[in-house]
Amino acid sequence: MPKTDSRIDSFVLKIVAIVGMTANHVAHAMGPLLPWPVTLVLYSFGGVTYPVMAYLLVIGYMHTSNVKRYASRLFLFALASQVPFTLCLGWGSLPIPRLNVLFTLLIGLGLLWAWDNVALRDFGRGRLDGARLEDGKAVSSGSPSAPGIALLLLILAAGVAASCFCDWSISGPMLVVLFHLLRGKGSWGVVLTMAFLYLYVLVPNAMGLFDQIPRGMTSAQNAIDQNLQHNIDMLYVAGVPIHLYNMLLQTVANIGYAVVGFTIATVLVCRYNGRRGLPMKWFFYAYYLHLLVIWALDEVLTLL
Repeated sequence: MPKTDSRIDSFVLKIVAIVGMTANHVAHAMGPLLPWPVTLVLYSFGGVTYPVMAYLLVIGYMHTSNVKRYASRLFLFALASQVPFTLCLGWGSLPIPRLNVLFTLLIGLGLLWAWDNVALRDFGRGRLDGARLEDGKAVSSGSPSAPGIALLLLILAAGVAASCFCDWSISGPMLVVLFHLLRGKGSWGVVLTMAFLYLYVLVPNAMGLFDQIPRGMTSAQNAIDQNLQHNIDMLYVAGVPIHLYNMLLQTVANIGYAVVGFTIATVLVCRYNGRRGLPMKWFFYAYYLHLLVIWALDEVLTLL
């Protein structure tokens, strides 16, 4: 019998990203209406989505024949998805609405283009596409000039600044860049890239556990001291101050997001076979409009 390839193609990665994206958005938008264990499972699996999307962006960039058209298409889908994103997931804490993840990917795409067209050209190679190299590695043929370095740093700073207004913030474009730079390292490159994301999410949440208990107790006591004794029954859940309880739940969810979602993403990306699989073309990015359906469903269920 002929051996079957147990590795996975781009189509499978896209399907997993779509399922994870839906689970994550349902958990965010409808979490208060669902049992906590269900919300935790959905949210944890949702962690698979962005790493897979970032990796697929790098693959798409390496194989596209027209980067400008690729960027234009991504921008149009990002623009169309912004209103559903804001309706479903909220405005955010900034004066302007938080931009959806397609804008994050667009910034990452811009940084990849800048690296290949500014950094490598400055090294004397011209535009370089990693997909067209047999060994997948860039080899410098000269020393970078000061203006070239300054321009690249300026573009990088602009990308980082713009990403602060987007979903995933600075970590989003950085993940894209790391996938690109380490693509020639095989599975080890994927693991090293994902290690950055693990640290970005897990370290702050793990450290937060050490100061949440005193902060939660202080917050609960302040609520009582501010003449809210009539709500005393609502200030505790299972004998734990509700302020502390909510913070602990969020921390557990964030840790699950990384431990479960990122781990699944790492395994899947490491198993990628370099093939396209069944075509999905426009649907993968257009699916982000499902947020409108989730928002409408949440509004209906809230009214019931």
